[in-house]
This record gives sequence, C-alpha cells and structure tokens, in this order.
Amino acid sequence: MPDNPSPLDVLWDRLAAEAPGAVCRRAAVEFDPAGQAWLVPLCGQPMRVLAQARRVEAPGGPAGHEAALVCVQYLLTARDEPPGGDLVSPRTLPDGDFFFRGPHDMPAAGLEKAFGGSPAAFRRAAEAVGGRPLAAGDAAYEFPALPRVCVAVVLWAADEEFPARAQILLDSAAHRHLPLDALWLLCHVLGRRLIAAAQPR
Repeated sequence: MPDNPSPLDVLWDRLAAEAPGAVCRRAAVEFDPAGQAWLVPLCGQPMRVLAQARRVEAPGGPAGHEAALVCVQYLLTARDEPPGGDLVSPRTLPDGDFFFRGPHDMPAAGLEKAFGGSPAAFRRAAEAVGGRPLAAGDAAYEFPALPRVCVAVVLWAADEEFPARAQILLDSAAHRHLPLDALWLLCHVLGRRLIAAAQPR
C-alpha cells in the first residue's frame, strides 16, 4: 500500500483479502476465475473488477474513479439480502437527512437541464440504460443500478408555470448495501449514464 493510501487503495486491500465465493453470495455477482475478475453490472454496463491488478474495466476502457470506487465498495459491503422493495427519498434513510444536503445533495439539476424539455428523450435514455417504467411524474424509471441497489428517477417537464423538476429515489434498503457517500456517487454515475445515452451517436 502507498505511504498515503487513498480511500480506494484501502478498499482494494480489503477486497484482495476476500474469498471470491463469499463476495459473490453477498453481492449477487459472478466471478471469472480465468480473468480473476468479479463481474459487476453497474447502471446498465458490465464492469470487470480485478482486485489483484487494482483495476476496474468498463466497456471500451478503464472505468472512471467514481464508478470504480462504487464497484469495489459494493463488493465489500453488500449483504446477502434482497432489496427493501420501496422507493424512498434518500433523506429518509438512516442519517440521510443530515448527509444528503449541500455539497452532497442528489444530482437532480443535471437531469433537469438535460431532460426537462423532453420527457421523450428521458424515456429513450432510461430504456437504453435498462430502466423499467414507473407510473409517476411525466416520466419515471427504476434502474437496477447494482444487483442489490435500485435507483429511480422521476421527471416533471417544464411548462409555462413551473420549471423542470427531477427527483431521485433509492430503495429503502440501499443503505444496507452501500454507505451513504457511495450511494451518492452511484447516483452521479447513473445520472451521467443517462445524459450520455441521450447524446447523438
């Protein structure tokens, strides 16, 4: 480990000491013994987590720092428990009202800017990322952001009276699989995936 290890360095050390089978059971993922990699579906993308190489691979190249941190943290802290089944405001999670404020507010503004004028564009992007439609707002989708963590986005389009509004919801048991700071990063990763999916190819 480096003299001044980063949070991700610490997580890598912990993951390298884990038994692959135990991690797979907890996190509901698969392990590729030939490639020595856990296979983690993250926001509709297949990620390869290589603990010995301290690398997370996304389709087309290395994963970004936030996506890598979320994947490694999830493999360490996910529990062998199903999702809670209810979608709730992140602030209703234990300690969420304190954490999800100010600099840690949910990244709804970028979604409002990208999709507030076009719910149809949001629907196309959400379906490209693997979302399941919900009956809420002008458009709403639930995403299996990680095998045991669901995230939903509800969009209200701008009109003559009100600006666009987006709300991000989490599964009621999300905090049992990821700490709050990693849940916040996960929502950023999902938001960027949605915005990227809406860009012309």
